[in-house]
Amino acid sequence: MKSWYKKSVAVVASAALMVPAASAFAEAPQHKAKNMLANSAKQTEKNEEKWMSKDTIVIKHSDLDKNVHKKIGSKVIRSIPSLGYDVVQLNKGVSIEKAVSYYLKQNGISSVSPSYVYHSFNNEADPKKQEMYHLNLLQMDKALELAGNHDVTVAVIDSGVDFKHPDLKSQVLPPYNAAAPANTTYSGDHGTHVAGIIAAAKDNGVGGHGVNPKAKLLPIDVFNGKEGANDFIIAQGILYAIEQGVDVINMSLGGYGESPLMKEAVQKAIDSGITIVAAAGNESTDEYSFPASFEGVISVGSTNERNKLSSYSNYGPSVDIVAPGEDIYSTVHDAKKGSSFIKFSGTSMASPVVAGIASLLKSKNPSLKPHQIEAILEMTAQDLGEKGYDLTYGHGLVDPVEALQFDLNKLPKHYSETKEDRIQNAKVLTKNKLNTEQGTFEQQDEKKWYKVDLEENEYAQLTLKGADKYDYAFDLYFYPNSGIGDVEPIHVNDVRVGKKKVIYLKQIKRERLSLVSKIIMEAIV
Repeated sequence: MKSWYKKSVAVVASAALMVPAASAFAEAPQHKAKNMLANSAKQTEKNEEKWMSKDTIVIKHSDLDKNVHKKIGSKVIRSIPSLGYDVVQLNKGVSIEKAVSYYLKQNGISSVSPSYVYHSFNNEADPKKQEMYHLNLLQMDKALELAGNHDVTVAVIDSGVDFKHPDLKSQVLPPYNAAAPANTTYSGDHGTHVAGIIAAAKDNGVGGHGVNPKAKLLPIDVFNGKEGANDFIIAQGILYAIEQGVDVINMSLGGYGESPLMKEAVQKAIDSGITIVAAAGNESTDEYSFPASFEGVISVGSTNERNKLSSYSNYGPSVDIVAPGEDIYSTVHDAKKGSSFIKFSGTSMASPVVAGIASLLKSKNPSLKPHQIEAILEMTAQDLGEKGYDLTYGHGLVDPVEALQFDLNKLPKHYSETKEDRIQNAKVLTKNKLNTEQGTFEQQDEKKWYKVDLEENEYAQLTLKGADKYDYAFDLYFYPNSGIGDVEPIHVNDVRVGKKKVIYLKQIKRERLSLVSKIIMEAIV
């Protein structure tokens, strides 16, 4: 297989950037291909709008005057202080565009975005055969012999789980309703099916068994009996999972809006040592689906019993790995029958297969970090399709037996740095001339830093070209000359092949830094 952690990159930058005296840092991080096989940028934006809430926005702030909400006729319906966010519901007649424009002008606001609504990724199938072919296909009996004895907990952020199901009741921890914490959870068919794939009991004379029948399950209901779940509810579900000290989170849900709130919650979980696995999506497209496409999340596509990509499965740069997800037999809560079994199909069913395998790795080596688990799964995957990494199957079919036998001494080194390292390590580029930089990434998550000092009314134009089948992106940081300060990155990672991205930055008020700029970016993959 093609080594995913070693790629080449070329960076071309010519300076000038319209900012007050400050420093601009360009990060060219290593990402797996997430912006290729172009659909147009307009189509991407159109798809994203479908997933936006029509009356709810999410703001990040510090010391915001409470009267700000009254002036526009809105109210805070939920606060997430650990991440610095408030969820604001707008009155009738107030458009999202008007609200975003209004809040961006207020002191103390650092970001404003619409709330995104996400859905589960499953396609129902007729339950005629009670076969769990995926267990035989993946040699799960052999894999279970290789697993360890350490306790592991997998959070199922989904619809509610039938915790009275005879195949689940011994595995399920007290459930939590993130949408309505004072209420009990709903016994959803989707969440129950996902939970059974991960950890249905073994050798109890009922149904089949899960990928890791020794794992404990923490059901976190984010749907509350509805079809969609807002990003802020999912984010709070993630924060609850962190509080409970889970080892793995499975999210068989998603949408096509990149929520900054959910992104921060995901990153906080990863920083806490939690491995996150998510369904890649069922739209048979190469578009980004979130949370699967967030960095550090293991994105899973779906295959059938012949190891062919399912017709509905998303593919392309956003998929890290594939697993059986078509006609998967598992537990379900039926509105009429109650606890039962059924076959469902979807990347929703493939994701918990990988989550279960990740929990087996933790049961054997509890000190493994999320990036190490991802590396092991990708480096041991069974190659499908084109030789090596490809845009149909990603790194290939998950292989639990090989993963559990992986020599940890062969794990690639992982790149890490501090904010102070960023400034010290950045290579200084010369202003008013063409700078061309070339190199390779040797470590997982490695970043290359470049620095240019800019004066007022100067601008910078950056062009990025990476190796075939891989995606590269710029993160821009603007620092005052007096120090690092509390400066957040501007992410430039949604430019399709051959397209240009123009960013207009409104007045950003921060200590010792005021920025009004226009940045022109071109990414060529």
